[in-house]
Amino acid sequence: MERTEKLKIISTIIIVGFILAIFYHYIMIAMLLLPPTSPDYRLIYIFIPVAFFINDLRSSKNDLLYSILFGLLLITKVYIFFKSYTSTALDIGLIINPILMMFFAFLILKEGYTLSRSRNFQFDNKN
Repeated sequence: MERTEKLKIISTIIIVGFILAIFYHYIMIAMLLLPPTSPDYRLIYIFIPVAFFINDLRSSKNDLLYSILFGLLLITKVYIFFKSYTSTALDIGLIINPILMMFFAFLILKEGYTLSRSRNFQFDNKN
């Protein structure tokens, strides 16, 4: 290969890696919530946020709730099955997991919003 072809390949890999690094959270959410069936093995993508949560030194009032939600997301929920017209089995986790993830996202957004408002309030009072 010529040098220009190698540079094109390397630059393409760098650009794709950069885009994936920026949009990792959106890609993860899409992989978990959008497939027609999202079996429990797809919840392996949750382990990266769990590791960040465990290693975070800051604490918040919702830490216990986050721990419970992580636990509920990662346990198996194959106790109730639905009638399926496909080859894959549909269980109650198909309904519960997206609801838990949306509740999780709501809590994170709410906490971020209240923190940003309190920081802006403190910043405005100093002037």
